[in-house]
Amino acid sequence: MSLQEVIEDLNVSIKKHPSLTYTIKAMATEKSIEGLEKSLLYAKLEKACLKNGLKVIPHHFEASSDLRFYHALGIEGIGLTPFTCHENLHGTNESVPIKDLIRGRNIFIELLKSL
Repeated sequence: MSLQEVIEDLNVSIKKHPSLTYTIKAMATEKSIEGLEKSLLYAKLEKACLKNGLKVIPHHFEASSDLRFYHALGIEGIGLTPFTCHENLHGTNESVPIKDLIRGRNIFIELLKSL
């Protein structure tokens, strides 16, 4: 969803509960580049992920990654989470299994070789 769609959905939900209010304290204005899954960089990254046993699922995260600042400058880039997400990712005592870190390293090595 775009940031505007999230705000619209929030406003619809808030109307159902008139006693609730909210204030947006800060909002990023930079936007990520859409359509990067058609780029050569994406194709090479996808190939490296597939070769290392990961299913590739492209997502567009508007205003949720620092990558948007590079995109605002016209610099192509793609974010990557080269591991499977576990329940405690970004939770208390978050961790990533060693096997996933090794797979991530292998993906980056494969990507660098292809570039």
